[in-house]
Amino acid sequence: MHNGKAWVMLDLFADWLSDFDRDMQRQGRRVLIGMDNCSAHDVPTSLTAVTLLFLPPSSTSKAQPLYLGIIRALGASYMPRIVELLVIAVDRPPANLPLLRSLYSVVGIMKSAW
Repeated sequence: MHNGKAWVMLDLFADWLSDFDRDMQRQGRRVLIGMDNCSAHDVPTSLTAVTLLFLPPSSTSKAQPLYLGIIRALGASYMPRIVELLVIAVDRPPANLPLLRSLYSVVGIMKSAW
C-alpha cells in the first residue's frame, strides 16, 4: 500500500461497515452500496443487511460526470443557505453566532439543501 495510514483506514472502514450493517439489520432495512475496486475496500464477509456492488476496474472515470452533477446541484442549493446565515450573522455578536459551530450543524444545512 502506498499510504502508511492505509491499514488504519482499512480497519476503520471495516468497523464502520460492520456497525452500519448491524444498524440496518435492527431497522429491518436492506442497503445496496456501490463502490470502486479500491484495495482499502476489503470488507467483512458476514454482512447481512448490506450488499456491496463493486464497480468494474476503470469505470470510475465514466461515473465521475454523474458525481459532478450531483455535487454541483447540492452546492447550488447549499451555498444560498450559507449566505443567508452569514447575512443574519452580520448584526450578531460573535459569541451568538450559530453558523457552522459544529459538524452537526453543517450536516443539517446539507440535509436541508439535499
